Amino acid sequence: MYLATLTAENFRVFGARRPPEETGDALELELTPGVTVLLGENDAGKTAVVDAIRLCLLTTAADFYRVTKDDFHVGPGGRADYFTITCRFMELSEEEQGIFLEHLTTDSRGTSSLYISFRAELMDSLPPHRVSVTTRTGPNGEGPTLDGKAREHLKATYLRPLRDAEGELRAGRALPIERLLERAISHLPVLIADTIAEVSS
Repeated sequence: MYLATLTAENFRVFGARRPPEETGDALELELTPGVTVLLGENDAGKTAVVDAIRLCLLTTAADFYRVTKDDFHVGPGGRADYFTITCRFMELSEEEQGIFLEHLTTDSRGTSSLYISFRAELMDSLPPHRVSVTTRTGPNGEGPTLDGKAREHLKATYLRPLRDAEGELRAGRALPIERLLERAISHLPVLIADTIAEVSS
């Protein structure tokens, strides 16, 4: 299977979804099998895309990502009180269809997809800004929740940005590329690599 679409509404730089005839600020990203590279200027939303996938799928990483009030989009009307992220997986193998059988959505052509929907709600407008989060299946997040075993099959590998390239590539240090290969060998479905700095000669 592969991650075919990613949508996000009211998440950071991405605003609310609007009617089809209007241009909206929500994220609607279509992906293809293979490697995807995001290019763009600073503050264009590249990191928001990466973090949206991290939140929706859970990631194996040393750092824990917790939703904060800064993740909720701020528009002309103020800060949104909720955001949603949805990942759609397609081309599931027979084994994967068996694992996620009760969570699949089948369209009129008989094509099965797996939708994972993450929703966060801001419970307090003032500190401590408590946040409620739920992860469910289905196109609108109205399907059953995933059990632990199914969740494990969706975990993605996240490689944090390599900010100090010279320091982190010194001999004797565990290289991010080594962790990348270890995770790739373990057949995790999605791998997310953030910006890798250029090594100066």
